[in-house]
Amino acid sequence: MSAVQTRQNILHAALTMLIDRGLHGTATSAIAKKAGVATGTLFHHFPSKDALLTALDHSIEFNYLEALTLGLDHEDSVEDQLRTILINGLRWAQDHPRQHRFRQLLAASPNTAHGIQNSWNQERTLLMVLVEKGRHEGRLKNLPTDLLLDVARGITEALISHVAANPELADDPAFLRQAFSVVWNAIGES
Repeated sequence: MSAVQTRQNILHAALTMLIDRGLHGTATSAIAKKAGVATGTLFHHFPSKDALLTALDHSIEFNYLEALTLGLDHEDSVEDQLRTILINGLRWAQDHPRQHRFRQLLAASPNTAHGIQNSWNQERTLLMVLVEKGRHEGRLKNLPTDLLLDVARGITEALISHVAANPELADDPAFLRQAFSVVWNAIGES
């Protein structure tokens, strides 16, 4: 097996184990066993558990950011850009439930590594630029950017949970309009 394939097997095993057992309940030795490699091989590819978590997060984050920005036109209004990002995020979470769950686990963990925080910052930077633009144009409520992002994220997580329980809604235009309306009413100006 090639080094690239070994690395991918370890990342796949890590995702499965971390979702099933949690970040802190999953030993690297269990991940190695699930991947079919020796623990030393795991540490050859990832010098620490944090390095493994960071690599897994980065592989997921790249695909997530790509999905969020699919069809995004920076010439569109702030409202339309946020709508595109929300709908893309809902669909990505539905299509990648394990990866989304991993991101939730990382977000909830008080002990996330520096590299993982940097990965989250990429998404946050994309949204902060848009929120700042919207505030400057008077399209968003004049509240701190972090608060607007946290409110939008909280509502989005609730919508993701609802769509997970009702998958047919991910492609229902009426539901998607209403879902975005909930977010926009919370952060946008009338």
